[in-house]
Amino acid sequence: MDRTYFRQDVLSKYEVASGFTVGDDGSVSHGSYWGLNRSMSRVGNELPATGIGDFGEGVPYEEWSHWKEYAAKPPITVTTSVLSDTPPT
Repeated sequence: MDRTYFRQDVLSKYEVASGFTVGDDGSVSHGSYWGLNRSMSRVGNELPATGIGDFGEGVPYEEWSHWKEYAAKPPITVTTSVLSDTPPT
């Protein structure tokens, strides 16, 4: 599954808004209305990532422009392995 990456700032909107929960892994939910929980993870502390299909299913269309504003390029393999503390293959 293709992964989509975002700058950490994408979560700021939800961290201060009433009714939202933001998890340590970057997951976001708004009660039972919507949630981006499946396949959420972070590369280091600053780059939330999710599967593109899970994003499409979990985030309502009216929120997409907010997330698009914070879209980030995928990290290179060496950076990912350094951040996750695993040797490159």
